Amino acid sequence: MTRSPSAATRWMGFTAGSVLQGIAVGLLLVTATLVSAEFYANPLVIPFQAMFLVGLTVMGMVMYLLTGPKNLSIIAGAVSTMFLPMIGLMVLTVVYPLNGIMGVLVSGVFVLISAAGLLVNMNQVMHKFSVNMPLAASFHISVGIVVLFWNVVVLIMSLRR
Repeated sequence: MTRSPSAATRWMGFTAGSVLQGIAVGLLLVTATLVSAEFYANPLVIPFQAMFLVGLTVMGMVMYLLTGPKNLSIIAGAVSTMFLPMIGLMVLTVVYPLNGIMGVLVSGVFVLISAAGLLVNMNQVMHKFSVNMPLAASFHISVGIVVLFWNVVVLIMSLRR
């Protein structure tokens, strides 16, 4: 919807996507603050750790991509290939939560895949999107950052279990 020729459709897609992102991140932050308060007696430790890690990751990606367009077709292909198995794994972990080393490994894989997807998306936005596509570009990047943040928070929480 954010790439539609109609301005109304673009704004509607951006608004709907932003609301859904806000709901998802709100639920995640509630969970992270509760877990952080339980382990550290401070509800902000885990969210700030995740923000710091994601911020460093995004800054590193931007610095890498500022050197020029990259051919990330292999990474894009790998991320696309992993889409359905990762969706299945997400459903599986909701039904049968993974704890211990297996939970940490699965969370680590999710972080790697989401970081790879964000890198590909940032490369597209920085070097292939036209300048008259600010809604599509901002939504494209913000979704990737939110997904990476989500997965980093889950990894940090699984390390604490």
